[in-house]
Amino acid sequence: MVKNTVLILVCLFALLHSKAEAKVGFAFDFDQRFYLLKDVKQNIWGYRGGPYINQKFKCGIGVYYGNNTYFLKSNSLWAADLDIYSDFNLQLKQLGFSIYVEPVFYKGKYSEWSVVSELAYFKNNYYILSGSKSNQHIKATYIPAAVGISSNLKFGDHFKSPVFRWFGINIMAGYRFDIYESETSLNMEGVHLSISSAIFLDKIWSDLKGWNKDK
Repeated sequence: MVKNTVLILVCLFALLHSKAEAKVGFAFDFDQRFYLLKDVKQNIWGYRGGPYINQKFKCGIGVYYGNNTYFLKSNSLWAADLDIYSDFNLQLKQLGFSIYVEPVFYKGKYSEWSVVSELAYFKNNYYILSGSKSNQHIKATYIPAAVGISSNLKFGDHFKSPVFRWFGINIMAGYRFDIYESETSLNMEGVHLSISSAIFLDKIWSDLKGWNKDK
């Protein structure tokens, strides 16, 4: 994980300091993820952002938090993984970060499309609230990877106020793969969906510069 982070930072540093002129902006998105797993549905909240290079390539870091409570049957996969043979309630708290790369393959007036690849690191806390192993607390390190398609939908100049140019809607769909989890072997692979707001800092910056020139 550390090696991958250092490698991405070194590549980014080299790119930004290369002889070729690079136009560097910044992209930030709120990121609410819905995971559709076999036994449960999972929801985490986050925020991700980083450099947007030549309007063709994004990379950066995301920070995420999740707090989900489930009622699980004794015959569920998670019950078997936790060695629980009765129906039980489980609370899962998650805190983590991700690093991502996101090449843009289409950029139009009202939308842009990109491919997102990411690697994440989470601290998972499992609280077994009822059942044969009630009042147990399991701490685990969880490392997943994910790939997906992302689309930013822009409001453009449909409204009179230029402020609407600064915001849009981000839609993402992809798949998460389990790489490593300590202490437990819960299967958290599955499809994820995200619908969140997007902030276009390049448009904010260009508008503010234009307003200052007009003064």
